[in-house]
Amino acid sequence: MDLTAGTAELATVCRRLLADVAAAAEPVAQPSRAGRPGRPEERGRPGRAARAARPDRGPRKERHTSAGSWVVLLCVAGVVGVWLYSVFGSSPY
Repeated sequence: MDLTAGTAELATVCRRLLADVAAAAEPVAQPSRAGRPGRPEERGRPGRAARAARPDRGPRKERHTSAGSWVVLLCVAGVVGVWLYSVFGSSPY
């Protein structure tokens, strides 16, 4: 393939290569919804029963920021600080 070819020729080759790759790739088996009617309620069948309530676990504790989150926040603040110093902290001469 000559790389000095025009845009149309390169586009044709790319399309052909993509078509070859797509034809060679095996499709992944996924459940198909083709031919199936809508939701169970729409078919006249009752839907699934609601989930049972979870047992009471007591009052929730307040969320606290973990140590890892603080490390990430400090690193981001440090990077922003270094960038600000490099932009505004240098001498004008």
